[in-house]
Amino acid sequence: MDFGETFQKKREEQGYSLEAVEEETKIRKFYLEAIEKENFECLPPRVYATGFVKKYARFIGLDEEEMTEKFKNLAYGNKEETEELDEIPVNPAELERKNFFNFKNIISAAIFLVIAIWLGNYVVSYLTGKTAELPSENRPPVEENTNSEQVKEDKQPQETPNKAQLVIEAKSNCWLYVAVDGAEQFTGILSAGQKKTFEGEESIYIKAGNAGGIEMTFNGTRIEPLGSYGEVKEKTFFALEQDE
Repeated sequence: MDFGETFQKKREEQGYSLEAVEEETKIRKFYLEAIEKENFECLPPRVYATGFVKKYARFIGLDEEEMTEKFKNLAYGNKEETEELDEIPVNPAELERKNFFNFKNIISAAIFLVIAIWLGNYVVSYLTGKTAELPSENRPPVEENTNSEQVKEDKQPQETPNKAQLVIEAKSNCWLYVAVDGAEQFTGILSAGQKKTFEGEESIYIKAGNAGGIEMTFNGTRIEPLGSYGEVKEKTFFALEQDE
């Protein structure tokens, strides 16, 4: 089996689309396709390309050292390699500068918080003192309500808000990202036969890397597949879509 075909077959066996791999590894889809199609001339300089191949192989469960060596032989032959990095190199000066600004921001935020608390306490103490100094004859009278009927509050029964419930069952391996009410709830592979249930007050967002490989039930109603096998599809389910 060819080098690129090995990557493609292993990825498809696990239910990943190129978009899903891109999102998980942060390697651009353009470079992933170049690796699978062995278009090595489209890849960035050697140190970056080697890191991409190693990271991609590790993510889908291939032997990263073996695949890296195969890649270097295919792409560069017997050319000497001056340096090889596992990940994209980071400029030390840039990293130091970022750390400095992060530390500076933390210090500034802490100083601002202390000042805000001090001012708040000062204002509360000032207002409390002014109220205590106000003569009793100048204070506004407190009206006493002797009518118990007027004291009672009309308590209207509150309607129970609609909720969103989504049941996802995998018929084949599928990469999923699910966010409930704007917060991430699940990301990863849902293996064939597995089932997960998500509930929210407002909405449920789903992105599937193998849209045809899952079945969904929303608020008790079976939903049509989002797409075909291998397709990347996304959809947001809102609580207002609940059956009355």
